[in-house]
Amino acid sequence: MSKLIAPLFGMEEFTGIFEVIYRIGLCIVIFIIGTLLIKIVQKAIKHTLRSGSRLNPGKNATISTVCSSVAKYVIYFLMLCYILTVWGVSPA
Repeated sequence: MSKLIAPLFGMEEFTGIFEVIYRIGLCIVIFIIGTLLIKIVQKAIKHTLRSGSRLNPGKNATISTVCSSVAKYVIYFLMLCYILTVWGVSPA
């Protein structure tokens, strides 16, 4: 199939389209994995703080929220770095 279409568009353009589609798919996979990782980390933090809490419920809720937010933004930052690397941009 690609041998029939490649002469119509030129090989460079044809492979370029598939490269863009591959990169978009990879970004979607990175986003899905990151989102699942955020949910897992948030549940783990809530479970850990709930199981062995010696603090009062107000402090426990505050610490849980702060830890979840920090973990979420660290994962978002790492996802952004990976997505920039996929597109050829150095995050450094």
